[in-house]
Amino acid sequence: MKKIGIYFHPELPRARALAGEFDHALDSTGAPHWVCSAWDDERARDLMPGTDLLVTLGGDGTMLRAARVAVPEDTPILGVRMGRVSFLAEVEAEEAIDRVRAFQNGDGWIEDRMMLSVRADPAGTEQYALNDAVVSRGPKPRVVQVQASIDGQLFTTFTADGVILATPTGSTGYSMAAGGPLVHPGVQAILLTPIAAHLSLSHPLVLPAGVRLELQVFTDDKASLTVDGQVDTPLKDGDVVFVRRSERVTRFLRFNPMSRYFGVLSQRLKYKE
Repeated sequence: MKKIGIYFHPELPRARALAGEFDHALDSTGAPHWVCSAWDDERARDLMPGTDLLVTLGGDGTMLRAARVAVPEDTPILGVRMGRVSFLAEVEAEEAIDRVRAFQNGDGWIEDRMMLSVRADPAGTEQYALNDAVVSRGPKPRVVQVQASIDGQLFTTFTADGVILATPTGSTGYSMAAGGPLVHPGVQAILLTPIAAHLSLSHPLVLPAGVRLELQVFTDDKASLTVDGQVDTPLKDGDVVFVRRSERVTRFLRFNPMSRYFGVLSQRLKYKE
């Protein structure tokens, strides 16, 4: 019988309640399962081996956390919509338990989403980003200079609040807010979007997914590398961040056709006809 992990946002009462309902429902069928707070990543990683499906109860932030937990095991994720936007969620809370039962019976299909491999130095710990990696200034409102090289060739130096490197999945996040394009998640690409560029290149770029990027930061103050808006690494003057497409992917369990993406995009962004 398939093993199910329930990964819930601990400060959302609806998420906590639904986690309890899942626990009871899976207990009644004898299905192996576990329940864990999304704020306890270490425990979740310990529970992940052998897990066939990770169900997230929360918003997109919970799913970004889940992606980092699930990626070493290649475990698919089923997102249950409970956040304000939820671009990534697949099902509503009311249908979630029935959808998990459908998965246990062999229904659904798997969608792979590209991720970024991010290192703060060549020998540093590899981090995985489903949405984006951001090299940016510290808390003081002072621009930094970010020298960008693509496949070993110097491209340009940005004088800006920072630079975003995003996946197509992340194109609806910070990159979009900074003026970047919307890119369908089926496209393999890396987006480079400067943040509030000053007297330097301000246009975003869409790059082939296979490129290797180096971002060297020059600053007389603090700077940082932020992965998926959740994991921060301090940077100092002269540090280099290395970014490329990861060999890993985030796997999502889907029940709806891929074409549903456009309806979700229109609805979440409140586009009008």
